[in-house]
Amino acid sequence: MANVTLKNGIRIYYEVEGHGEAVALVQGLDRDHTGMRFQRKELAKHFQVISYDTRGTGLSDTPEGPYTCPQMADDLACLLQALGIDKVHIIGASMGGAIAQEFAIKYPQMAGRLVLLCTYMKADAFVRQLAKFWMQAVEKTGHVLLCEGILPWLYTREFFENQQLALDWARKLIREQEPLYSIRGFQWKAQAALAADTTDRIHLINAPTLVVAGELDLVVPPALCKKLADAIKGARFTIINGGGHAFFDEKPFELNEVLLDFLQADKP
Repeated sequence: MANVTLKNGIRIYYEVEGHGEAVALVQGLDRDHTGMRFQRKELAKHFQVISYDTRGTGLSDTPEGPYTCPQMADDLACLLQALGIDKVHIIGASMGGAIAQEFAIKYPQMAGRLVLLCTYMKADAFVRQLAKFWMQAVEKTGHVLLCEGILPWLYTREFFENQQLALDWARKLIREQEPLYSIRGFQWKAQAALAADTTDRIHLINAPTLVVAGELDLVVPPALCKKLADAIKGARFTIINGGGHAFFDEKPFELNEVLLDFLQADKP
């Protein structure tokens, strides 16, 4: 557990676990460093895993916005440089996937393997409408109530029926984050996610890439993820059956198997 002030002046909170090749977890819109926790636990058995709070999140600074995904990719590059890491595998989920694309385009020499979960090249009209509503609603409802409204977009009906303990744990995390929560940070990150667009530059990604979609994702359906995978030369595409937008929570064993297979490819 540590904080570091980057060369751009932003103070970022991060945690490092495990040993080996570096893997950075880049979280989605409303997740702090505790996101993708099941992946972190498994990956740390094989890799050095870096988890961190993006700007506007948790224990990191919330500088004045607006924010952009290229800007947050710069933050990641500065964090890795501060840690003395010159090559890293990147796993980005949702908004984090947009940041990961920008990182791979702008810092190709630092990008090892690239994993893009439930993300897109450019938000479609559905995603734009949804995010705009969340940006407006959070000021009226507050963070905790907004998250209650977001949960059904993240998880499947099956998860709500059968995983009550997991949902209660997620709600507990949300309540614990409340003292550090920045509504403006959330809004600035949402603006960055809405403005994300690598359509004209996606061909510049040379890193071996895996794109993963949730079969039942309501926010970023498989068709959007497949469009992204088709635009990246040599990219692999897979679908997590029965998974919603947060399939990394719902189907951790299935996803972890896919991740390890990809990240450890060509290794003895």
